[in-house]
Amino acid sequence: GGLVGASLAIALDRLGLDVAMVEATPAGALPAVFDQRNLSFAEATVNALEALGVLPLLRAPTGSIRRIHASRAGDFGRVRLEAQAHGREEFGRVVVARDFGEALEARLAQLPRLARYRPARFIGLGDERDGLRHVRIADAQGERDIATRLLVAADGTRSGVRDALGIHARDHDYGHSLLVARLRPQR
Repeated sequence: GGLVGASLAIALDRLGLDVAMVEATPAGALPAVFDQRNLSFAEATVNALEALGVLPLLRAPTGSIRRIHASRAGDFGRVRLEAQAHGREEFGRVVVARDFGEALEARLAQLPRLARYRPARFIGLGDERDGLRHVRIADAQGERDIATRLLVAADGTRSGVRDALGIHARDHDYGHSLLVARLRPQR
């Protein structure tokens, strides 16, 4: 589930594939990340979400990113980027996370070959038989087995699917913080 899983499910629908999504949140609820914060989407992301049919379903207006200012308190220097100076109208768009989550849900509801298991959680991998990977999930009906030709680990930074497959990842805390703000001065 989530942004990555949902976007992939939408993209795979165009190929005529049956897709199953395992999601932690129940039907009718959005994940906590889809709150009132603003999300900044780069132009490539905007183009992809437009092609997937998600952006036209937004209800709230989006904001254009025409300028970017990057600096670090206590350090010398800063970076200021102007879209026009780079021959572009904008670098991307700003959307309200909740509105984006609702647009994503609306688009998922249009997919005829999507099976959604929610609320559910991944509990492990079963055997691989007949070219199919068996995945064990738990939901309100108990534990069940789903067979798939392709398993995508779109379950976040601490991926249980990745761990179960033995795919290792290295983490490094850079000890940095980032503040992203949208400002509108009085004058």
